[in-house]
Amino acid sequence: MQKHRLKLFMTTSVSRFNYQERVGEFQTKLRDYERRMNISSPVNLSFIEFHESACAQLLNKSICLPSWFLFKYEDIPERFRIRDMSDPRFNDSRFLNEVAGWMNEKIAELGLTTICRPADREILKNFIYILRDPSLFEKGKDFIIGHELAHLAHFQEGLAIKLYDSIALGGIMAAFFLLFLTVSMAPIVHLGITVGVCGIAIAMTVGGICGSLAHQRHAALSMIEEEKKADLDAVKMLNDAKGGIYYFQSSIDRHLALRRSSFAAQRDIDERGNNLKDKHHPPLTDRVAYLTQWQRETLRGLG
Repeated sequence: MQKHRLKLFMTTSVSRFNYQERVGEFQTKLRDYERRMNISSPVNLSFIEFHESACAQLLNKSICLPSWFLFKYEDIPERFRIRDMSDPRFNDSRFLNEVAGWMNEKIAELGLTTICRPADREILKNFIYILRDPSLFEKGKDFIIGHELAHLAHFQEGLAIKLYDSIALGGIMAAFFLLFLTVSMAPIVHLGITVGVCGIAIAMTVGGICGSLAHQRHAALSMIEEEKKADLDAVKMLNDAKGGIYYFQSSIDRHLALRRSSFAAQRDIDERGNNLKDKHHPPLTDRVAYLTQWQRETLRGLG
């Protein structure tokens, strides 16, 4: 990916941070989360464009995080922090350009690609909105990291299951061959030996089939079910669902605001704030609901 820089809008900053130090903090957090989720080998980390979504690259065993993850609440100037969705600055192009320019400047100083373009306006608004609570802003990022790590953990489990199924299939084939060989040699082999070997072959066959069927339940998980499982595994690892609830509810609030301001958006966003174009994840309202239920049940258990 070719690096480029946008024209800088501002030179003022509240705090400076060292890129390597900030990445080091993420690496330390990743090692801790890997241990909690029983991921056997280190996960690679990379930062991607501002507008891109966090993702797990299964074959490379890495997670990719959008560049805004590098910012902490205290890095953002007070004048850019908005706590109310009705604030007119959300629709002020000059203000949004100022925020984008400041962020682009900070990231460009680190030698990364530019992070925010005019086409990223709605994503920028969402970023500004989730900044409204400094604690939950960090918890939301932790939840996303946990979610992507859960995908890697599931993939690791899936490889073990595929290996088991391959062994089971080989055992079934071997058992059938043994059964065929024994039956074909029945006229020249003692009857007791024939019956015993046949019994072993049948047991191997039945055991292999039952084991394979038992593990096929993992393959039956749909993409949406897999996303839900990753959500729940992330909050279980963190022992806290507040970050996930906050992140998804923030997206719902932004979608509803967009739906109210744009007639065209009503085709893509339903009246509850769900993105109708997203067919690969559970509806946002469902994600908030089951994470809220998990949090409630966990607190009840602790009480």
